[in-house]
Amino acid sequence: MQINSIDLLIKSPWISIKGTKYKPKMVLTLSIEENELPKFCIIEHIILYDSKYVMYKCLELDTILFDEHLVSYEVKVVNSNQFVYHHMLPFFIPNNINILLDGCKYVTVRSSI
Repeated sequence: MQINSIDLLIKSPWISIKGTKYKPKMVLTLSIEENELPKFCIIEHIILYDSKYVMYKCLELDTILFDEHLVSYEVKVVNSNQFVYHHMLPFFIPNNINILLDGCKYVTVRSSI
C-alpha cells in the first residue's frame, strides 16, 4: 500500500457501509481458497483514505481447523498486522468470534462460504 500524504488518513471509531456497521474487534473474512481453510482477521482500527476508501488495520488470525460440533473455525491470533481495503473483501458481513473457557477462539461465519 502506498499513501502520498498522512493528511489523507482519518481514523474512525466505527463506520456503516450499506447498512452494515463495522467496529474494532469484529472479524472479517480475508480469503477463501478451494481445499483450504478460510483466512480471517480482527479489526483493530478503521481508516478512511482520501475520503473515499475504507481500510482496516487488522490483526491476523491463523485458522487451525473446522469444528463440526461447534460449526465454527478454531483460530489463534498471529502477532501480525495487515491493512485491508473494504472493497477487496470476499464477503462484507462481519463474523462472530467466541472465546471458550479453555481460551480457544472460534469464528462463526455469518455468510455462506
